[in-house]
Amino acid sequence: MYKLMIFDLIIILAVTLFVDFPRKLLVTYCSSWKLIQCWGQQEFAIPDNVLGIVYGQTICWIGAFFSPLLPAIATLKFIIIFYVKEISLLYTCRPSPRQFRASNSNFFFLLVLLIGLCLAIIPLTISMAHIPSSKACGPFTNFNTSWEVVPQTVSTFPGSLQSLVHSITSEAFAVPFFMIICLIMFYFIALAGAHKRVVAQLREQLSLESRDKRYLIQKLTEAQRDVRN
Repeated sequence: MYKLMIFDLIIILAVTLFVDFPRKLLVTYCSSWKLIQCWGQQEFAIPDNVLGIVYGQTICWIGAFFSPLLPAIATLKFIIIFYVKEISLLYTCRPSPRQFRASNSNFFFLLVLLIGLCLAIIPLTISMAHIPSSKACGPFTNFNTSWEVVPQTVSTFPGSLQSLVHSITSEAFAVPFFMIICLIMFYFIALAGAHKRVVAQLREQLSLESRDKRYLIQKLTEAQRDVRN
């Protein structure tokens, strides 16, 4: 996981330094060439950069259990990438003809990040519950799997706390909790739809008011002309 994280950082830096900046120089000083004209100046692709961030975050989620220092390396990597991408955006990219709304971008980012989280949970769950732990070294040498340490740790809790943990992890709690979460999600979806309809109505109202103002100004101008005549 360390190699994947560091290699991803090296690839991003190499592409920015040896592809993006030379492309900017070619477009600036060799714009008369037809090939350069067809190539053109690059745009800052928001979806591609979002996928790159999600890829790095997914690697961090998967490897954090096996490589404890990976989150610190990922944090440092994202800080470096942020400033490198900022410089690349300011000096090598041209404005995109399409406008990305902040709400749509945030929704796309959160959706892809949720998919990455779900994909990261699957191998972690399988490795913790089914893959035998190492008997040579590591914190789980006395357990068959990594998950066995969880029920053993819970068994050392006081009786009241054990009852609370068992109640939270039982089906009687999980099913109503899942239903409540679904209802809350549907509520926010309906609320977002209602806000969208209100925004559309307000835009239509503003458009009608602007038409009324233009009509009144036109009538006022005609009345002033009649008075002068």
